Amino acid sequence: MLLASGSDDATIRIWDVASCQPLYTLRSNAQPVHSVSWNPDGTAIVTCSRDHVALIWDIASQRVLHELCGHTDVISWVSWSPDGTLVATASYDQTVRLWDVRDGHVIHTLEHPRLVKALAWSPDSRQLVTSCIDHLVRLWDVQQARVVQNLADIKQAIPHLAWSPDGQHIAGGGFGAVHIWEVLSGKLQTMLYGHTNLIVWLAWNPNGTYLASRGDTTIRIWDVYSNQATMVLQGTSDSMHHLVLSRDASLIATSHVNELVRVWDSLHGTVRHVLVGHIGSIIGLSFSPNGTTLATAGFDQIIQIWDMLSGQQIQHLNSPTVMTGIDLSPDGNQLVTCGEQTVRIWDLATATNILTIRHTRGLGPVYFTPDGTTLVTGSDDGHVRFWDAQTGALLRALPTPGPYHNMNITGAIGLTDIQQAALRELGAVENR
Repeated sequence: MLLASGSDDATIRIWDVASCQPLYTLRSNAQPVHSVSWNPDGTAIVTCSRDHVALIWDIASQRVLHELCGHTDVISWVSWSPDGTLVATASYDQTVRLWDVRDGHVIHTLEHPRLVKALAWSPDSRQLVTSCIDHLVRLWDVQQARVVQNLADIKQAIPHLAWSPDGQHIAGGGFGAVHIWEVLSGKLQTMLYGHTNLIVWLAWNPNGTYLASRGDTTIRIWDVYSNQATMVLQGTSDSMHHLVLSRDASLIATSHVNELVRVWDSLHGTVRHVLVGHIGSIIGLSFSPNGTTLATAGFDQIIQIWDMLSGQQIQHLNSPTVMTGIDLSPDGNQLVTCGEQTVRIWDLATATNILTIRHTRGLGPVYFTPDGTTLVTGSDDGHVRFWDAQTGALLRALPTPGPYHNMNITGAIGLTDIQQAALRELGAVENR
């Protein structure tokens, strides 16, 4: 189990979470490190600092794979696209740059008139939304590197953005209000009032019916159909990592930077349980379909199953790898986890790993289908795969279009053979 941290002492440290000991120390050009982000399969990190350069590091060899050079001022933060093929960097030089992580070259530079405050990727990685201190929120076509529209009715800088799971809405935090825009028209659909300070964090539930916002010292859960806050959760001054709702929305689970999980009663807006047991960050939460149990997965490579009536741990599973995804089966009898190119199904009655599926590339999320017969996995090779949940047999692999799907690069000038090959891998076409 590994954790990456960046510091003002110009180092990045890779930690073993179980022993709390540093494994490696990476030195970043004698400049304070502003932001650190893992790639989806956990084999590399990208960092940025005051020297105007972002670095992609290989964890196993502890060496820099690519230096992302081109910004002319401080890089404030970095973010990987959901498909893991691109890195976006925002800088004080009033640009957002998109980089191909395979060879480290810049693909596009998105110019802004002033400082960029926030950005968010669309679920399919084809679009990017950015907010700027000129009070505009811009929607960009990633392939064409152009603004397709400006979202309407904004009177302040937006410090946080979140794209809905279905890709149809964008939520933005502001001072005392959440903005929700319709992506197709760019029109402001509604504003949600209730917070008394800056809203610094937003998250949608998986089907996009509820939106959680964090500002002041409260979390508010909004029904996006009625535009009403269905609950207000108090006392959340510590940083939050994840939030999930039970199927009937009666319970909410949140994970926090201090290794705690809180379970909230959504009807009364009170904390029902505080779950303590993990060492290090918690990376996955999943309610059983009937809401009677909660599964938690941590960077400590431990899966814990909790009883929601008593708040007590009822099972403890040891994963041999760091996990990047977790889901409970529809009948609540099995758990699926993924991480480090492996999918595992666990039988909860016997607490044993009953099926292991090997993958050739890094894995992202994993889910059971509603009938429990099939697993669905996402991978950084650009494919969605369907697996038989009993035998582990691969049923189908669906390629997802790359960010440059059908872009014609025939006769393009200034591209090396390597750059052309990388663009073809990302969906570009060339007529020879």
